[in-house]
Amino acid sequence: ADGRFVRQSAGPRALGTLYIVQIAAYSSRARADDLAKRAGEGARVQRGADGIYRVHFGPYGTEADAQKALVGAKARGHSGARIFVQ
Repeated sequence: ADGRFVRQSAGPRALGTLYIVQIAAYSSRARADDLAKRAGEGARVQRGADGIYRVHFGPYGTEADAQKALVGAKARGHSGARIFVQ
């Protein structure tokens, strides 16, 4: 694996797999909201069960669409962006 994908579950890949491009994660909702506003249209904030606020784009229905979004996120300065499989 090249480290670009992070699978959120260890189960087999199912039909209807979705991909998100996470650009950051914060313990502060305010910081996450601020980044989402600056990141542009389509950026969302989601609170995980662990209390961490994740800023992401998507979900995308195909790996190719997620790859395009990843390239765009990195071009806008989000060098730590990663694709997560849901």
